[in-house]
Amino acid sequence: MMSLYLWRWEDRIIDTVKEFKYLGFKFTTTNTVKAHIRERRVKAIQIMGMVWSIGERIFGHDVRRRMKMFDSLVRSVFMYGVEIWGWKEYAEIEAVQEKYLRWMLGLRKETPGYIVREECKREKLRVYTGKRAVKYDERLKEREECRILYECWKEKKRKQGKNITRVDKDIIKDWDKHGWK
Repeated sequence: MMSLYLWRWEDRIIDTVKEFKYLGFKFTTTNTVKAHIRERRVKAIQIMGMVWSIGERIFGHDVRRRMKMFDSLVRSVFMYGVEIWGWKEYAEIEAVQEKYLRWMLGLRKETPGYIVREECKREKLRVYTGKRAVKYDERLKEREECRILYECWKEKKRKQGKNITRVDKDIIKDWDKHGWK
């Protein structure tokens, strides 16, 4: 499909695309992370199938080891790029963990997720993504040479406007107090 505008760079025509992948993260023209989340979900489901068959054969009914396999293989796939989208909860991601827990315990798919998580003493994946995003923000605050990254982060929060949380306001205040602008 030909675009309405032709962009040129040194006598070469540049293609316009709706989405592209850079360092494993999917960027879109709509500036949302939904395409990246969708891709992470598909990869995690593929890995979950492999983990399930391995866990069934090797570990049998050892729930602790099967959960370790989920954490190290499937959850790690979800965590890629979480520093960019980390605070929000995405139902697609939570559903994958709940599906795995139901499989492991032999429950029906109608069993509510909160009951399954409570039985296994598991937190939502949102908790892990939030922790990782906080760690990233803390590391970013400590590095003075990341002024451009800080400005991009601040601009993102400014554009979101009403979505700035109390934690974000505290982070901005802290950064301003230390002169990291």
